[in-house]
Amino acid sequence: LQNTIRRTANANSVLSTVISSDIYFERAPDNTTSPYITFHFISEVPVRCFRSADDWEDYMVQFSIFSNSSSTSESNTIKSDLDLVFDRSTLTYATKTQIACHREGSTGPTWLGEDDMYMTTLTYRIQFNK
Repeated sequence: LQNTIRRTANANSVLSTVISSDIYFERAPDNTTSPYITFHFISEVPVRCFRSADDWEDYMVQFSIFSNSSSTSESNTIKSDLDLVFDRSTLTYATKTQIACHREGSTGPTWLGEDDMYMTTLTYRIQFNK
């Protein structure tokens, strides 16, 4: 799923241009140029039904946008672009059929004084049948 998320983000020319295709799983390498995005899995829950054919997987994925711009406008633009890519989108992951992909919430932009940058987070629920 990591590769699917990264590929989906980079396939959008508007988003990939703004972040220079800088989207990383869990953490960015040291000295990564801002702006960039990291993402990680908050949870992965198997949902069992009476018939195993109806089982599905429920993922919560959090994206964090980092920007050292002097204002929040860059973070807000990337947030909107990311939302256009993932909210109510169709993802192709292995041989699984997607049930849903939608934003559950967001925070920020929040100023990270020690790092001298803004951080904005977006959380998405992604569901696939098994």
